[in-house]
Amino acid sequence: MTIVTDESGRISMLAPVGWQVDGRPRPQGDGSAYMPSLIVSPDINEFVYSNEFDGAYGTFESSGVSVRVIDTVEEDYSQRVEREAEGWRGCEKTDIPTQYADEHFRGATVDLTCTRWDDTTADDTTLWVFRRPELVEAVAVLRFSEDESSQGLPSTVWDSIGVAAQAYDHMTSELGTPGSFVSISDDSGQISFAVPADWDVDGAPGAASDGGGSAPALVAAPDIDAFLSTATAPGVSVELRPDSMAIDYLAASESGQTGDCEVGEPTPSYDDGHLLNVSAEYFCEGSRTVQAAVMSPNDVKAKVVIRGTAEVWDADIPSQIWATITLTD
Repeated sequence: MTIVTDESGRISMLAPVGWQVDGRPRPQGDGSAYMPSLIVSPDINEFVYSNEFDGAYGTFESSGVSVRVIDTVEEDYSQRVEREAEGWRGCEKTDIPTQYADEHFRGATVDLTCTRWDDTTADDTTLWVFRRPELVEAVAVLRFSEDESSQGLPSTVWDSIGVAAQAYDHMTSELGTPGSFVSISDDSGQISFAVPADWDVDGAPGAASDGGGSAPALVAAPDIDAFLSTATAPGVSVELRPDSMAIDYLAASESGQTGDCEVGEPTPSYDDGHLLNVSAEYFCEGSRTVQAAVMSPNDVKAKVVIRGTAEVWDADIPSQIWATITLTD
């Protein structure tokens, strides 16, 4: 076992040597601020379902632990843990939440049964909302296999979790740039996000959807020409759209995808606390494209296209790009 910490240094825990660590901050509430978060797992991409973006952390295959600091719990702990459980799509509560308190913490917990995409059942997941003696409140998610549980790993990790106090207004309001990524912006400075450092970037305006003229746009890809001209090459594009355009209309009017592609079920309007979005998926000859109409918390609207091969999705690159998209007036 080894001690691991998040990027802020506020969250720490014991984790088996060799487990992957993601210590980047995560969106809090309406997405206007980011709070400390620490995820450890043998394979983070297969551990925890993230509401930040479909495709991220989504298979429920792996053991793991996630801890994130939250705002002060204003309701009953059982109510808060119920609300947190609702965010775990594909999971059902096995019972009603249980409240707990001792000299180390107080809070509430509930067990979840999660179903994989092939309809098989994953290892049981335990969800906690708790307060440590430092009066810092957090959410923890733990999943371990039967073998790991028989070795006492859940209690060893749980007992080691530490969350240090710090004023919330000292925290950053931006998501930290992932490792090996760089932050980029378009020529107007209205669009920014992070991409792998070796990707090419084009921040020139693109064609507007209505009324002629041009609109701020930002494109990045290993090969921009291939990304724009095929349905299989990886990359990302974000192009602003008029404020007057309804997001549902924007999604319907720009839902086409070229190439021989299988179209997935479209998603209803969904607010992940970062971007309100309506999206559709396309599976084209070994690649997967998510095309979304989005609106930021400050009501800026855009069309977003993110595409990757299986290797790109396995590396969690699309969700890391999505989580860093910032749109300004």
